Amino acid sequence: MDITRRLAVLQWHLRSRRYWVSVVVGCLFLGWFALPAAATNQWQMVAQSADHQQVQYIDLNSLAQTGAIVRLQTYWMDQRQPEAKTYAVTEYHCDRQQFRDLELNGQPHQGDWQTIQADPINEAVMEYVCSH
Repeated sequence: MDITRRLAVLQWHLRSRRYWVSVVVGCLFLGWFALPAAATNQWQMVAQSADHQQVQYIDLNSLAQTGAIVRLQTYWMDQRQPEAKTYAVTEYHCDRQQFRDLELNGQPHQGDWQTIQADPINEAVMEYVCSH
C-alpha cells in the first residue's frame, strides 16, 4: 500500500472518529442540561407567618391534582433555625378546605384531614395551589 493510500485511509478514520466523538459529546451536552431540569425541584416560598419567621416552600414540579385534591412536596422552617427544615408530602382538598400530611421527613405519616382555619400558613399554601 503506497503512502498516499495510507494517508487517505488515516484521514478517513480521523474524520469518522471525530464525527462520532462530536455526536457523543453533543448527546452528553444535551443530556447534561435536559436531565437536571426534569429531575430537580423548583422550590418557591408561598407562605410566611406575620413575623416572617415561619416560612413554607412548595416544589412547583411536584404539583399533582386529582379532582379537588392537590398533592405536593413541601417544606417549612423557622428562619432562625434554617437547618431544621421539615419536609412533607401533603394533600390539600380545595373544596373542603382541608389538608393532611402523607409523609414527614421521608417517613409515611397517617395524617387525618385537618381544617385549614386554625393554620394560616397552610391556608396560604392552599390558596396558592388551589388557584393554579
